[in-house]
Formats: sequence, structure tokens, C-alpha cells
Amino acid sequence: MKKLLIIPFLLSSFWGFCGSIYVGPETEFLLAKEVGVKPGDTIFVMAGNRKLLHLARFKGKANKPIVVINYNGQVNINSPDNDGIKLNGCEHIIISGNGDAALEYGFKITASHAGIQAFGRSTHVEIAHIEISRANIGILLKSNDVSRGKFVQEQTIVHHNYIHHTEREGIYIGSSFFVEGKDHLLDGVWVYDNIFDHTGWDSLQVGSASQCKISGNHISRDSQLRETYQMGGISVNPGSDCDVYNNIISNGEGPGIIDQGNGGNMIYNNLIVRPGINGDKTQPRGLDGIIILGINREHSAGNSIYIYNNTIIEPKNNGISFGYDEEIQGDQSIIANNIIYKPGGLEFRRDAYIETMRNPAYRISNNIFTDDLKDILFSNFSADDFTLSSQSPAIDSGLNLSSIFNFDILYLPRETFDIGAYEKQ
Repeated sequence: MKKLLIIPFLLSSFWGFCGSIYVGPETEFLLAKEVGVKPGDTIFVMAGNRKLLHLARFKGKANKPIVVINYNGQVNINSPDNDGIKLNGCEHIIISGNGDAALEYGFKITASHAGIQAFGRSTHVEIAHIEISRANIGILLKSNDVSRGKFVQEQTIVHHNYIHHTEREGIYIGSSFFVEGKDHLLDGVWVYDNIFDHTGWDSLQVGSASQCKISGNHISRDSQLRETYQMGGISVNPGSDCDVYNNIISNGEGPGIIDQGNGGNMIYNNLIVRPGINGDKTQPRGLDGIIILGINREHSAGNSIYIYNNTIIEPKNNGISFGYDEEIQGDQSIIANNIIYKPGGLEFRRDAYIETMRNPAYRISNNIFTDDLKDILFSNFSADDFTLSSQSPAIDSGLNLSSIFNFDILYLPRETFDIGAYEKQ
């Protein structure tokens, strides 16, 4: 561990924060009580190359978070035997790479383990404008050292990051083992407007989380290692209720969206293009646009699920599949306003648009299921432009869901409701 090198300043007017601490490139470890950081302070990390940055016991307040931000250029972290940035026992803290207006990502991280990891009961963490590549896991946010009932991880927000060429997951939030009853829960998760490309395993997964939103993410080439049970663009794991909307998922080796959460959530306004792109189209399921897999009936009121206004293009197996229908107990599930074009399973069975193992209770309404582009009339299919042409029969043909949501995948207004992710303006 290298000697601490910090330059403290008290500039109460600087960016409106209480105080400022400037951290030189030789500093690897900061313990809050040793550097005198207080709620509302800003930690400026000087541009240049460094091995890692480990922050311990940094505790802000709800109205005075501690902000860690790049200063005077890009911070390049190359950690060949550790995490890039560690947050140990931190609360109300923001890690942001928007300290230089000329840079989209003020921190650039490569690491042998996680690009960024928050643990040790870290909570109220926000991470933004970071580029992470060549890491085992891009961002890992959970505490393995505390059991359920002893701690709840609250307000986890991850946005505007670029995560690519990871060995395993792009973002891993919360525990995947909710049903075992051991790991802590999360309350309040929002993962939005991130870019993922070429992840070895699933690009984004959230587990054991209530009040969760996953939106506006662009995911390409997920699951490159094709590791069994580790494939998918977005995975909503047991114990979670996550609305998943306005995401674009394309050309991955795994399914587009997997939902094995608590139910009662919506999956809407997503564009899913060629999931399972190099997989085996002869298998009955697994490389699908959307998979509903084992809704957890013991922790759900009703278990209904709502799948609206998605556009699913050429999934290798099925458009939408239900893996364990007997666990979907709700009688209000709806599949409405979706476009599913040419699932690979059509060559072997007629039910490849919606594939079920048994007979779940759901309502199907106002969808377009077809293997003929003339039934849809996209603007420019060959250029992967899946907006609707002015002659498209999908225009004004959807079920009116304005009491639930009123925007499309581009956040443009929906009025009469077209079918699919895009509303013709």
C-alpha cells in the first residue's frame, strides 16, 4: 500500500459543496476519518494513471452526499490484481466521471476483478460516467458479509456508463440466491442509460431487489462465452420486482430478457434484435426474446406479469416463452401490442411466437406475430431501422394503455398507441 498523498482545501463555494480534497495519482487508499472527509465534501481525483482507488467508511447524508469525481482530465485505473475502485462501508456516495466537459467518461478502468465494487454494507451508491473494460465483472454492488434482516442496500443508481469486453457480467447488483433466504435485500434500484458491448456472461442482472427499474440501456453482443445459466441481455433474478423498459438488446448469444422475479412488474417498450444469434434453433426454448422463468409465488401478490409494446426481431427460438407456467398464479397477465417477427422455432412448431410448457393464465391482445415483413412495414429493415413506415398496419392498432404509460422507446408521446416499441410521430 502506497503512502497517502492528498492535498486538502476548504473551498465552500466550489461547485456548491462544503469542502474539497484533491487526491494525487499515488494515493490508493483513503479512510474517511484519516482524511477528515465530511458529508457534502467533494473528492477530486487528479487525472493520470493509477493502480486502484479504495475508499473506506465515506459516509455522506441524503441531502449532502460525498462526491468522488475526476479532475483536470481522465483518470486511468489499471488494476492487474484487484478491483479498480473499492467502496467499503460507504453511504450516500456518488462516483462520477463527469468532471471534464470534454470527456464522456472521466474514469477509465481495467481490472482483474471488478471494475467497481461496493461492499461492507455500502448503501445509497450512485455510479455514473465510467468506462470499464477487460474486467472480470464490470460493476459489482452487494455485500456478502451480512445476512438478511441485518442490512438493506438502498437507493442503488447506475447510469451513463460504458461497460465492454468483460470476462463475466457487465453489472451485477444484489444476490442471485434470494430463495435461500440468507443474503441481504435491496430497496430502490435504477439502472439506466448504460452501454454494454461484448460481455462474457449476461450483461446486466439484478437480484433480491424491490422498487427496481431497468431502462434505456443499450446492450450488444452479450454472453459471448455461452456459459450455461449465465446468458442473457437483462436478467431479473429471484426476489426482484423490476420494470424493464426502453432498452435495446441486439445480437447477443443469450436470450434478450429473463424475468424470474416476483411478478407484478411490466416489460415494455423494448427492442430485442436477434437474441441467441449463433445458437441452436432446433431446441424448444432458451434463446428467446423474453423468458418468464419461475415467478416466485411465495413472495408475490398475484404473480401477474405485463408485457407491452415490445419489438422482437428474429429470436433464435421463441418470441416470448414461459418456463414454469404453474408458478404464474395471477389471472391478470397481459401480452399486448407486441411485434414478434420470424422466431427461428417456426421451422419446427407453430407456437414459437409464445411458447408455454403448460397453460398459464394470460390475455393476448393487439399483437402482430408474423414471418412476413409486409405485415409490419418497418421503415428500413435491412438497416436495422425498426421504426414504422407511414403505411405500417401497426399504426393506431394497439390497445390503449395510456392509463399505464404514455411514451415509446424514444420517450416520444404515445396517443392512439401503435403496436411495437416505436410510435409513429
